[in-house]
Amino acid sequence: MLVVSDASPIRALEWVGLVHILNSLFDRVVVPPAVAAELERRNGPYRRIELSRFDFIHVTHPQNPEIVQELSHILDLGESEALALASEVPDSLLLIDEKAGRRQAHKMNLHVVGTVGILVTARRRELIPAIGPILKVLRTELRFFLSDGVIAEAVRAAGE
Repeated sequence: MLVVSDASPIRALEWVGLVHILNSLFDRVVVPPAVAAELERRNGPYRRIELSRFDFIHVTHPQNPEIVQELSHILDLGESEALALASEVPDSLLLIDEKAGRRQAHKMNLHVVGTVGILVTARRRELIPAIGPILKVLRTELRFFLSDGVIAEAVRAAGE
């Protein structure tokens, strides 16, 4: 399966040293150019991520600039390109965390997963030993909005 990723999940996974699990979970990982540019520059607490370190992440341009333009009125450019790209690839999965982007993706009938969902899947497949500590790091160090309830549900879903 192909996954199209926005910047936030890759930043989060990179922070905890787990970007490689995307390669284990998916046949192909793509990001649009605006997401690649966002990842490759330092932004607030986030480190600069050199995508060339991850040979399984491919930069792919969306083919329909009209969709990108339309979406850019309500989302940032990276999210707009990611949604446009995911809409062009049947049966792809969109990896996105931001609420507005997820809401728009659902309106477009796209299949969506976030960082927490990726970590739950990785735990179920025994690619990582536990997700509870990882989620706590994301919440405290990166200020990921994860309530105690979300963390508890994810830990339960992961079988911990």
